[in-house]
This record gives sequence, C-alpha cells and structure tokens, in this order.
Amino acid sequence: MAPFSATVYFDLLPWESLFYIGIIMAILIIFSLLLRALRRGPKRPPRLRLLLLAVAVVLILIPLFSFDNFLQRLQAGHERNIAETSETPRFPELQTRTYPAPPDQVYDAARNAISKQRGWLLTASDRQRGELQVEVQVPPLLGIFTDDLHITISAAGEGQTRVEARSRSRVGRGDLGENRRHILQFFYALDEQLGR
Repeated sequence: MAPFSATVYFDLLPWESLFYIGIIMAILIIFSLLLRALRRGPKRPPRLRLLLLAVAVVLILIPLFSFDNFLQRLQAGHERNIAETSETPRFPELQTRTYPAPPDQVYDAARNAISKQRGWLLTASDRQRGELQVEVQVPPLLGIFTDDLHITISAAGEGQTRVEARSRSRVGRGDLGENRRHILQFFYALDEQLGR
C-alpha cells in the first residue's frame, strides 16, 4: 500500500483554524508596524515582521483559493459540530461512498483503516449490522477533545457496498471542520486499504 499523497495531507490540514491564525497574526503585525511607524528615532527595517506578515497572508489566501466555497465551510464549522455523509451533501467530500466489493471485505478493510489511525480507538463493532463506533482523540492547543465517528457498512446491490459515516463532537457548538476531516481521513484510509 502506498502512503498518503501530499494532496491527502493538504486536504486534512485544519485550514479553518489556520485561516483564523493568519487573520490574528496579520492584525497584530499590522498594528505593531503602525506603532513602530509612529515612534520617533532611528528605525531598522522590520524584516522579521514583514516575513511574518507574508506568512499570515499566505495562511489566509491558501484556503480561500484552494477550496471551493471555503467561506461556506468556515460558516458550517461555526454552526455545526457534526458532519455526515449523504447522497446529496453540502460538500463533495461528504458524499456517501460505494465500493465494488462485498460488505465483509469492506468491513475488514474499515477495521484495518481505523486501527492505523493515530488517536482513534474502536469502541464498538457489529459485523452483522455492519456498524463500527470509533472515538477520535483530537489534540487541540489546550487539552484533548473526543469526537465520535459512527460508520455504517451495508450491501448496495450485487457486489457493491455502501459506506456511510457520521462524526460528532461531544462538546461545543462548532468544530471548525474537524468532524468533516475525520470522515475524509477515514475514507482516504479505507480507499488505501481497498487499493483505490
């Protein structure tokens, strides 16, 4: 199996959080540059501040231009602490997946995919019902939050298997896209297990 590609890692970065960090950095740096300009006396060029300002601008612009409807994603990250797949999702990565393999094979691949994720703990599984329950430990800046990821695997016709996922934060009103990234990370790992 090949390791995740650079594109996968790019997609899994917490761009909503990085966007806000970029905005805060930019505001603080611009404010410090204004204060510096108002000071009297000799001044050295503010190279480090300008470099940090450039980094902040990059953190703001990359998600804006790299993702379709990033501002809608940002808004959804504030309003909801849940993400789930569906046939008609708000964001394309939340499309319910169908795999050309029998349910037992997909179930085993899903268990393997979960076991390889750092910070993920399989807390319940039911092969008969095709359900997996996972606790995802999310290490933010302060403390550790736990999100619940529920995966349902079912037959979807001859030789086809449908995989649905739902991730929910235990605390908070919004999740800054973290639950959407859990689902995306699961599907990337499942695709890798199934050789897609």
